[in-house]
Amino acid sequence: MDISILVGANCATVRMKVNGKTGNDITRFKFFYRKETDTEYAETNEYYVQAYGTTYGYGPFFYDLNGLEPETKYYIKMVVTNVGGLETQEKSFTTCKLGVFEFNDTGYFDTDNRQNAYFTLLENFRAKMIGVGYDYIVFGERTLPENSNYLDENGGLSAKVYCDSRKVGDAAAVTVGGYMGKIYLSPGYTSSDTLLHEYRHFSGLVYSGYHGDIMTGPKFANFPEYSSNISKVVNFARGGDGENFEIYMYNRENSIDDRIIPRMGGKNLGFFLLKALGLNDIDIVY
Repeated sequence: MDISILVGANCATVRMKVNGKTGNDITRFKFFYRKETDTEYAETNEYYVQAYGTTYGYGPFFYDLNGLEPETKYYIKMVVTNVGGLETQEKSFTTCKLGVFEFNDTGYFDTDNRQNAYFTLLENFRAKMIGVGYDYIVFGERTLPENSNYLDENGGLSAKVYCDSRKVGDAAAVTVGGYMGKIYLSPGYTSSDTLLHEYRHFSGLVYSGYHGDIMTGPKFANFPEYSSNISKVVNFARGGDGENFEIYMYNRENSIDDRIIPRMGGKNLGFFLLKALGLNDIDIVY
């Protein structure tokens, strides 16, 4: 039984490895965590180990710890509540500073009355990116010179996102031009899941597939000290406990969705993957 932590600014994703049953009972657990300066623990609600419902994913399981303070040291442990005294070793992590994120451009070009849902989606997406510590200015600094024309006036590299059903056709959304292309959403699909998927295409996960060794598209291999973070996040999601491994992380259009990096209602893992795809630094405590 163990936990690992993928660290953000005002959030963290806790990965747990624990038996599905304790005796004849489904395992129930809580997380206890505190700031370094506190003496008392805050505790989460009690959760069950199950594939659907209060946790997400399947072997390992994940818990999104939200509402943390940036640049603050925390201690955390998991306690199995239906077995007295069974708990993991306490681990510490320090949250990073809040990220910097803006869309390069946005616009609503449909004639219906769903503009509010669209702009609410963009603001919630922006808050999540900032919360995991994504810095689009850093992404701009670490891109290749031939991509400098994609940078905005602040030197950042971020997508243009529009709601325009004329560009989308029968799809929920499309990224026109693939890597660094414009994102178009249908007004009926203004969800964080859809935008997460399309933002991956913008960041370099193209339809035809991607492996970190291939020198195409965004050419992540030109930035090995940063692009290795992409594989670290995927390895964390698949249950790996270190950084030395070989994995084919993406195989065509939908293979990464839910099967590798769960999206499901804007869970943090999908935003951490975008952080890594944006060549940001990643901190994982194993």
